[in-house]
Amino acid sequence: MPADRRQLTIFSCDIVDSTHYADTMDPEDFEVLMTVFFETCKGVVAAHRGSFAHHTGDGFTAYFGSPRTQGRKA
Repeated sequence: MPADRRQLTIFSCDIVDSTHYADTMDPEDFEVLMTVFFETCKGVVAAHRGSFAHHTGDGFTAYFGSPRTQGRKA
């Protein structure tokens, strides 16, 4: 049986110059910044039917097209 193929879009982003923020902000404020960033990313990805993959440090990765697709309108 042939494998089912579909297009997958991988989205990756991070906070520019986050090391500077980590060095200059209070740790509690930096934690709030990171929490708001990740929760905002997760919300936007979910609104567009994407799937949160993972986050590492200040990076965020999501998939679109897996495990579900939006489909195309004719």
